[in-house]
Amino acid sequence: MKLIVFLLFLAGLVGFINAQKVPDGYFRSPLNMPLFLSGNFAELRTNHFHSGVDFKVGGKEGAGVYAVADGYVSRIRISPWGFGKALYIDHPNGYTSVYAHLRNFNDSLDKYSNNLQYLNQSFAIDTILKPGIFVRKGQLIGYAGNSGYSFGAHLHFEIRQTDTEKPQNPELFGFKIKDNTKPKAFELYVYPIKNFSRVNNKKYTGKFKLYGSNGLYNVGSQIITVSGLIGLGIDANDFYDEVSNKCGIYKLSLYEDGKKIYSYKLDEFEFSDSRYLNSHIDYEMNTKDKKKINKLFIEPGNKLNIYDRDLGTGLISVDDNKTKEIKIILEDISGNKTSVSFELKAEKSKEKYEVPESDFIIPFDSAYIIEKENFRLTIPSNSLYDTLFMKFSTEAKAGYYSLVYNIHDLYTPIHKSIELAIKPDSFIVDKEKMLMVRFNSKGGILSLGGEFLGDYIIANSSTLGSFAVYYDTVPPVIKPLNIFEGAKFVNDKKIEFKITDNLSGIQSYNGYIDEKWVKFEYDPRIAKIIYNFDEKIVKNGKKKQLKLIVSDERNNTAKYEVSFYY
Repeated sequence: MKLIVFLLFLAGLVGFINAQKVPDGYFRSPLNMPLFLSGNFAELRTNHFHSGVDFKVGGKEGAGVYAVADGYVSRIRISPWGFGKALYIDHPNGYTSVYAHLRNFNDSLDKYSNNLQYLNQSFAIDTILKPGIFVRKGQLIGYAGNSGYSFGAHLHFEIRQTDTEKPQNPELFGFKIKDNTKPKAFELYVYPIKNFSRVNNKKYTGKFKLYGSNGLYNVGSQIITVSGLIGLGIDANDFYDEVSNKCGIYKLSLYEDGKKIYSYKLDEFEFSDSRYLNSHIDYEMNTKDKKKINKLFIEPGNKLNIYDRDLGTGLISVDDNKTKEIKIILEDISGNKTSVSFELKAEKSKEKYEVPESDFIIPFDSAYIIEKENFRLTIPSNSLYDTLFMKFSTEAKAGYYSLVYNIHDLYTPIHKSIELAIKPDSFIVDKEKMLMVRFNSKGGILSLGGEFLGDYIIANSSTLGSFAVYYDTVPPVIKPLNIFEGAKFVNDKKIEFKITDNLSGIQSYNGYIDEKWVKFEYDPRIAKIIYNFDEKIVKNGKKKQLKLIVSDERNNTAKYEVSFYY
């Protein structure tokens, strides 16, 4: 039977190579219920575009999830983070379907993955499989859940090109999702791009409320005056019928005096490009207020491939005494359109160009190294989206083992991680407990970890900001939730602990019953680890010994031992 299915798979692959398209009806729905979206493809997320769609499942876990076409299970991935429990199925037409945040797999896949976890003595696994576990279209493969980085029961579903792994917009593949609702627009943003640019006589971003409904919006009686080079941004969302969830804009076009000067469309993207989202949006607004504003211009260091670059960068230069007629068209994948219309009135600039105050001027496309006493900063090439007029300072703070190095601010995005090297002022007894930290916007610290190279601790950061050397000698805390010395488990089906760490974070956790490793599942959202009694432990009412070992990233270790009956 397996041979027959595999031959069918190869035949389908040959057909795909010849046809290079997906026939109508090739894919079925992954759910046996009407499809409603809580998140759409390429929606703006933190540091990335959403790589699939999120299907609602009635607000609870357990809905059956089905293979959308014939294929074989090519990857099983289980993690406390990210996709949680996820399956990947390769199809003979050159596409891979992905099913994530599952509660669990079907019985045979659960057994297979459980054996892999025990073989590797790890809850987290990521296994690439050769053709062998075949599935048919419509076969039950798992159950929708809330595992991994998820905050409510749903099915995250993707379609990728198998050879490139590029995520494709699933709505292009014939899934029936009811949508007669037009996108909605809420606020317009006008950015002064150069030092002498102005918006309503100010050198700061202008924000203007939008008025309208049913696809037609404007700025009402507000007057927008500008001078110099400016860029636009818009707070807007798409919506689907019968649901209230805000979704991302599929297609956007910007017109200046009737001429299109900027456009993007979200049919696909590459994972390696996803972080360019931080240039596509107003990163400062997102960092401060959690608002995701689409910028309607392309910065020089933004290499994202969703734009029609033949149109230019989207920036608008306003000549003295002239008025620009501006229109923004928002479109969803079902063809529903929304128009935003307004004027930009020219105002003569009274300012002369001056180089912004800075300590270093760093080109967006060049590598740059800053060396100071006991400090080195390395910025890789193509790390910035535009030339950075960087500010740099140091200060002393009690309790830290170095100066605090202030590198510009938290509100300027970078594409590649910077490397920091700091020589501590002094060392604690065990310098391996020392680590680099970054300060958040509220003054708290976040661990960057790091390793020593000579007298310097080296760490990478995906953001700019303030950095220093600190230490972590405090082990994690293990708190039993339903077990104690001599506890008897009769009807209970699991053992639960809460595990927390003060700084560097949980690195490993291992549980043993009568010296045999057992699978504890870790849920970092609620700081719990749970052992669900399985066939590895015989239920005979006899006394058993549990040992739990938890370590943080600086190898501080906590142990908990207890006897119980099961």
